Amino acid sequence: GDADSTGKRFRVLSPEEVRAQVGDQDLEALWLLSMELLVGKEYMEGNKLATALMERDEALVKRVKEAAGGKGWLKAVLDLDARIERVEITGRREPCYKLAA
Repeated sequence: GDADSTGKRFRVLSPEEVRAQVGDQDLEALWLLSMELLVGKEYMEGNKLATALMERDEALVKRVKEAAGGKGWLKAVLDLDARIERVEITGRREPCYKLAA
């Protein structure tokens, strides 16, 4: 497996594991917040979306991030919701998100 910056090994959770670990209530809350932040935007970079989410509900984000396993948590959580689409934007070296059409 991969190692993070602290050298600890981490394992990316499957979508089912993410759903089970985080729980439907927190997942839905995070999805709704994400959709609010994405309204009217062509797209938003993952790190900007994560920062905006932290500003809106830090406790929720910390719970979800920890439950989803830390690194890659936002992608893991947003990939579970069909209302939010991950897009590759030329010149951006990270996943970006937008509301699904």
